Amino acid sequence: MTISECEVWTLYTPYLSFRLYNGQKGFRLKYFFYFFYPTHIIILYFIGKNLH
Repeated sequence: MTISECEVWTLYTPYLSFRLYNGQKGFRLKYFFYFFYPTHIIILYFIGKNLH
């Protein structure tokens, strides 16, 4: 990818997000992310520790 191709993607990604928005709230995944974020950090820590 060239620089200009990367710039095109950065322009179209938000455009598509706004274009596909239908005015309704999304899924309520708040508690999923409370669990997912610390879990994936711990997993990445152990993966990194085992690579040495």
